[in-house]
Amino acid sequence: MKTVARMIRKECIVDLKGDTKRDVLMELIDAIARAPEVTDKNDFFTAIMEREKAMSTGIGEGFALPHAQANSVKGLVIAVGIKKKGVDFDAIDGRLVHLVIMIGANPKKHNAYLKILAKVCSLIKDPEFGDKLRNASSRDAVFELFQSNLPSTISTFLARLRTCG
Repeated sequence: MKTVARMIRKECIVDLKGDTKRDVLMELIDAIARAPEVTDKNDFFTAIMEREKAMSTGIGEGFALPHAQANSVKGLVIAVGIKKKGVDFDAIDGRLVHLVIMIGANPKKHNAYLKILAKVCSLIKDPEFGDKLRNASSRDAVFELFQSNLPSTISTFLARLRTCG
């Protein structure tokens, strides 16, 4: 399985322009759909919106983690959106969201999807890493933060998972 750092491509980090949750999700879908792993952007968008209908993925403290599984995704994909002024995402704490990390996966990659989702969630909930992400001033800064801070953490995490079964 790829590490999160290797899955985040610079072209999939977006300065978000939309002012609504739907607009922001569509911008990230557009970015993520450029990846060869996504074969049908409309199908993936439908999966993301269905997931959002079930419960908002605005996890609080300025972050949202929209995610879905769809047959139109081959493997795992990630896109990151930056919205400095924030967007209403129906977050659990009622605050605006400034950083959106979208994860998509094929249903056949369910276990890997859950592991990546859990790890990304734990990283952004980590006070130090979360603060660094919130304060990142550009797409390049977000990309460098993921590249410089995740490889050893994710590699260690994934190595532990492999030894557990």
